[in-house]
Amino acid sequence: MKTSDQINEIAAAMAKAQMHIQNAHKDAENPFFNSTYADLASVWDACRLPLSENGIAVFQMPTTTAEGAVAVTTCLAHSSGQWIEETMACKPAKGDAQAMGSVVTYLRRYMLAAAAGVAPADDDGNAAVKGGDKNAEKVDAVEPPKDEWHGPLNKTAFKNKVGDMARALNACKYHEEVTDITDEFHDLIEQMKVDRPDWWKGKDDIVGMETKLATAKKSLPSIEESTSEESA
Repeated sequence: MKTSDQINEIAAAMAKAQMHIQNAHKDAENPFFNSTYADLASVWDACRLPLSENGIAVFQMPTTTAEGAVAVTTCLAHSSGQWIEETMACKPAKGDAQAMGSVVTYLRRYMLAAAAGVAPADDDGNAAVKGGDKNAEKVDAVEPPKDEWHGPLNKTAFKNKVGDMARALNACKYHEEVTDITDEFHDLIEQMKVDRPDWWKGKDDIVGMETKLATAKKSLPSIEESTSEESA
C-alpha cells in the first residue's frame, strides 16, 4: 500500500466515514452460479455519501500490464492532500474489450469495497476469469425476466438445459469435448442468443457462456496431446 508522507488526517476522516458506511445490498444476479452479489453500483451507494461528507474522494484508473493483465489503481484522496492508494491486477479470460471491461468492473468493485470498508456478500468471484464453476448446475433455479419468449424450449426446460450444459462444460478434460458440447447444445445456444443474450454474451462483470466455452476450449489440452504425453 502506498501513502502520502502523513495519513493522520485521512485516517481520522475514514474513521468518521466508516461509522456511517453500510453493507452493500446483494441486488445483482449471477445467472450461471444461481447467486446474487453486491455490484459496483451497490458498493458505491454504500460508501459514497459518508466518504464525500468527510472530504474523501475516490479515484480508480485502469491500465494494462506487459503480461496482458488488467490493473486498476484505487486512490483515496483527502481534502488535506493526504492519500492512500493500491493497485490490483487480474488477467481476463480473453483479450477482447468485453472481457477486459468485465475485469475492470470486477477490480473496481473489490478494491472500492476493501478500501472503504464496505462488506458486500459476494459469491461471483471467478466470473471475470474462469470458464466454469462447480456450482454451475444450480442455474436451473434462476428465473428469467418476464419478457417475450421465443422458444422452442419453455422457460423451465430452457433453464434446466442450460444447467445441463454448464455441468457438461465443467466436466470437460479436453478441448475436443468442448466442441462436442457446442454441437450437442447447438439449438439451446441459438435460443440463448435470442431469449437470454445476457447469458450468452455476458453482462456487466458476469462472463457469458460464449466466453466460457471459448476459454475452456483454449485452456484445455487435446486428447492427442495427452495421449502422446502418457505414451512418452
